[in-house]
Amino acid sequence: VLCGAACLRGRTGLQQDHGIEAGKIEIDPELVRIDNLLRDLRDSFTEYAKSKGLFFSIAMDESTPVVIWSDHKRLRQILINIIGNAVKFTSRGAVSLHVAGKIRAIDQRRTVSFVVKDTGIGLSKEESEQLFQPFVQIRRAGTKKTPGTGLGLVLARQLARLLGGDISLVESQPEKGSTFEITIDPGPPLIGRTKPKVHEQPATLTELQQTTSNRLDGLNILLAEDTPDQALLIGFFLKDLGAKVETVENGADAVNRSLANNFDLILMDMQMPILSGFDATQLLRRRGFTKPIVALTAQAMKEDQEKCLASGCTAHLAKPFTQENLIKTIRGCFRPRETPPESHLH
Repeated sequence: VLCGAACLRGRTGLQQDHGIEAGKIEIDPELVRIDNLLRDLRDSFTEYAKSKGLFFSIAMDESTPVVIWSDHKRLRQILINIIGNAVKFTSRGAVSLHVAGKIRAIDQRRTVSFVVKDTGIGLSKEESEQLFQPFVQIRRAGTKKTPGTGLGLVLARQLARLLGGDISLVESQPEKGSTFEITIDPGPPLIGRTKPKVHEQPATLTELQQTTSNRLDGLNILLAEDTPDQALLIGFFLKDLGAKVETVENGADAVNRSLANNFDLILMDMQMPILSGFDATQLLRRRGFTKPIVALTAQAMKEDQEKCLASGCTAHLAKPFTQENLIKTIRGCFRPRETPPESHLH
């Protein structure tokens, strides 16, 4: 753990800092589970903090996304840097990390906030103003402790900005501690929330109609989506809500898999290779498939919705859609319908 915090300031300091300025460091976004990341940080720092007689805690607000689209490696580097410095320069008291989802007031942009608070040596106003300047050595009269050259924080801030966010010193007082906030862009909005209400037993489709919860426990869904990123995001979100999800990449596979398995619902992208979603839906209806099919399209025009319904789809959802709209549409497919899906057969 000591090496993890120190090495980030040492090995990744000057070289990678210059690399960022020269545009040589690339961001490699992927699906990142926040709870897994925090578990890793807890495991990394708990014993280190305990060895110094400190209490280390992590809290996650209910507004925090379950999964984000970011660079796991770079985000972990940033957090290790800030938390590592907090523990290193705190001799008594505590270090805490609080995570929350936020909406920026200035432009309504979604962010994820990581607030690191410590009861360490703190900084004066003058020292705080120099904190993110490279090659600045902050020294304190009467103490040998020093936050270092500043390269670690400069690097961390630049990485955070590459992730669509920033790092700021919220407040700091000498001998009372400091509070840093790291923000990042969480990526597309189709992600779940933490601490969902979980049923003790999987819900039947009848229970799904009656319950007011947003859980989808027990629902067996086929996702036909040829865009890998979209398939990952939608699939992850549905599984997090308790649904069983299988994924195919074209309309032909959607037809074959649907006829061979007992799916409760199909999410059907209408623009797919080999066989389009329109053709796949019509073929399924002709072959007697009566379960709900939700059309996923890039258009929200009324004519597009009507075309999807005419092909045999039960409902229509235009991309990009929110998690709330997806849940509402899926649950709506299991309410009593005046016109059953069979009436759309051609």
